Amino acid sequence: MTTDPFSPQRRIALLRISAISLLASGCSNLPPLFSKTATIPQGARSLKGEVRLGKQLLKQNSEIPEDTPLTTGPDSQAIFIRGSNAFLLRANSHLIFKRNQDGSTDATLEQGSLLSVFAPGRVTIRTPVAQIGIRGTGCYVEAYPEKSYICLCYGKGDIYSSLNGKLLMSIKTTHHDSPYNIYPDGELMAPMPFINHSDDELILLESLVGREPYFIKNDPQNSETEEEW
Repeated sequence: MTTDPFSPQRRIALLRISAISLLASGCSNLPPLFSKTATIPQGARSLKGEVRLGKQLLKQNSEIPEDTPLTTGPDSQAIFIRGSNAFLLRANSHLIFKRNQDGSTDATLEQGSLLSVFAPGRVTIRTPVAQIGIRGTGCYVEAYPEKSYICLCYGKGDIYSSLNGKLLMSIKTTHHDSPYNIYPDGELMAPMPFINHSDDELILLESLVGREPYFIKNDPQNSETEEEW
């Protein structure tokens, strides 16, 4: 049996270094990161394969506006920042952001897979069959015509049916506790396995916006990571 050559603390440190590298890409005069006064660089931090904003290929550092589709082709991926939120959009995905009159944001995932980490505030992720109202959390969603897979990685959220707006469940999790499949008739299936995303990806995304995932902040073994970095 093989073992991880790195301690959890060293792995976290390496992921933070990767985050700093992504933030620094294409940026001059980058402010001290992960401090209360830091300004978080916006837009595309890492691109792989074919990633389009509308009909145009997305460029490094380009911001992701509202009302313009962001799409990825086969074997493609985009990591980007909007405000204090960070996202990883996987291959064969279609995503669009919209701002509501009350100032809240909707992220509509028509198809594909999206891993997101959010600062406190109201955000709704919509798929063809489900809506997830979330408040300061990490969330992974896969959208298909016949179902949506939802893993609230940590934090609080409400899952609604897109068919009739019915509240299906309110969830509070700390570490991938309750993945679900949602089907078009509003049926809630549980439990589902934890699939297709990782703690390392969540650590990387949270590092991009100067935060740590809940499961890191509340793990005594990682107490040394509480220092400002």
